[in-house]
Amino acid sequence: MEKLGTYNPLLGDTDEKRVTIDKERVEYWLSVGAQPSEKVAKFLINLGVKGAEKHKPDFAPKAKGSNLKKKAAEKLAKEKEAAAEAAAAAAAPKAEEASAA
Repeated sequence: MEKLGTYNPLLGDTDEKRVTIDKERVEYWLSVGAQPSEKVAKFLINLGVKGAEKHKPDFAPKAKGSNLKKKAAEKLAKEKEAAAEAAAAAAAPKAEEASAA
């Protein structure tokens, strides 16, 4: 096993020693098919390593409430439905006033 670099999360984001790598060796291993983890791929892309772009993570933020349990999701749906009904009820008297005038 070859050591290609180090990561020290205790150092600040702007500190050069937070992530250190042997760029030439990393580029070599990527060229022969090595696959970095998502976190390592992000580091490599930020450091400008050739070939790291094809390993860019496909992160998409989840929609609010997408990971709620069934009961919580039902409660959220009922709250949205009640809010929609309240908005419709508030709009109905205004429409009647406009047609009466």
